[in-house]
Amino acid sequence: MKQINNEWIKLAIDAIEETKISTGNEVPDTMNAYVSSFGAATIQSGFIPAIIFFGSQKKDKAEHRPKLIAALTKMVSEKEKEWLKFNKIEIPVIKQLEKDLKELVEYLLKLNPTQLAHIQSLYNEAAIAFKLAIRTYKEKN
Repeated sequence: MKQINNEWIKLAIDAIEETKISTGNEVPDTMNAYVSSFGAATIQSGFIPAIIFFGSQKKDKAEHRPKLIAALTKMVSEKEKEWLKFNKIEIPVIKQLEKDLKELVEYLLKLNPTQLAHIQSLYNEAAIAFKLAIRTYKEKN
């Protein structure tokens, strides 16, 4: 795995702000656990099942989990603009995760194995940077 560079951390901080994960200088205390669990889920269950699990929301449970997928997707899209463009890959922008999660999953299922492996490695790098970036915020209950 490559070393996480400053650009990834900057993208993570921007994504935390833009997806409204943070309120001021605080993030939900559950977010650290979600990002850790996301990494484990990709290893145990696979990349696409992890996207589905963390992107879905059931009523009041895990209200911040879908925001993690939205933030990671934003980070990957920003970081790899040129590679994505060259390979004619356009990751759907997640605005309404309920609707867009299906679109994202359908899109990932259409990628060839090489492209999917690259996208998965980008999400893994994004998750590491995200985990580092949320440590710059205070945790709130």
